Amino acid sequence: MNEILNTDKLEEIIKGNKIVLAFFHAGWCRPSERQLKILSAISDEYKGKVYFASIDADKADPVCEKYSVKTLPQVILFGEAEIIETLQGFQQEVYIREYLNYLLKQAEA
Repeated sequence: MNEILNTDKLEEIIKGNKIVLAFFHAGWCRPSERQLKILSAISDEYKGKVYFASIDADKADPVCEKYSVKTLPQVILFGEAEIIETLQGFQQEVYIREYLNYLLKQAEA
C-alpha cells in the first residue's frame, strides 16, 4: 500500500495506472484497521496489475473532500482514470478479490 497525502499525487497515480484501488481510512476507526489488514495482505498478489493507494483521512482532508468521502473505511475503484465504484464501509476479502478480478478481465478485453 502506497500512502497518498495530496490530490495531485492521487490524480497522477489514477492517470498512470489502468486500475487503482484508493483506500480511505483513519487510525481511530476499527473497521478501517480490519480493512487495511485485508488490503495489505492481497496487495502483493495484484502487484503490477492494480495500484493500491492508502489515504489517511486525518492527514489528507483535501483528497477526501475532492472525492466526497464521508464514511470510513471507503474504497474507490478507478479504471482508465474514471471512478468505477465506491464501496463504503468494511468489505469482505472475497468481495474485493472478485471485484478486482472482474476489473482485470474487463481491462484485458
